[in-house]
Amino acid sequence: HRDLHSFPTRRSSDLIDGMCIAANTYLMNWTPSAELTGARITDTLDRISYPGLPRSIATGNTTCQSSTQNNIPALTHLQAVARSENGFLFVDRTGVMTFFDRYKVGTETSGATFTDTGTGIGYQAISQKSQSLLLYNRATATRSGGSMQEADDLASQAQYLPRTLLVGQIENSTDADVLNLCYYQVGRYSQPDVRFDTLTVELQSLSSADLATVVALDLVQLVTDKRTP
Repeated sequence: HRDLHSFPTRRSSDLIDGMCIAANTYLMNWTPSAELTGARITDTLDRISYPGLPRSIATGNTTCQSSTQNNIPALTHLQAVARSENGFLFVDRTGVMTFFDRYKVGTETSGATFTDTGTGIGYQAISQKSQSLLLYNRATATRSGGSMQEADDLASQAQYLPRTLLVGQIENSTDADVLNLCYYQVGRYSQPDVRFDTLTVELQSLSSADLATVVALDLVQLVTDKRTP
């Protein structure tokens, strides 16, 4: 996260973005056709006359089924579509509604390197999640009108006992696609891994160049963190 203590305090009522519009606009009696996740997100934004332009919407790799959306917040459906792709939906720091597909992370170069050795951008504090906190060796999910799908890593379950990830409501077009999504999640989380949780930077202590790098970072962007034990 960013330490903004050196910036003027703002009222909480000022801290809203385009997600607020989607959360407070309802989809009524709308039956979109089967389409890729990116097209479904675009069509949903068009349906509610979302004013935040330009947009940056990836094509996606998953086909959403045709389904009737009635009396639900547009944001609820948008988030279900993002889960169906295992992608990322957010409003970036410039106000652009953004959707990344599941393969976005890991395909880009690091946007910044944070270290405690004086060779990169310095930080004041860094914390890690417990290796078992994001450990899942079973994943279950159900699409609208489908049956529950379950993926298991039996070797991991024998070692760490079953730990289940509930994917939540999704809009995939087939049960086979849902099952593939479950296996994708199990493949990511079936073994313990060290994961950094938060990193605190004091902006006033940075050079102008490092300050510009830090404030330009956005959600889902790849960075490198180095911690000396």
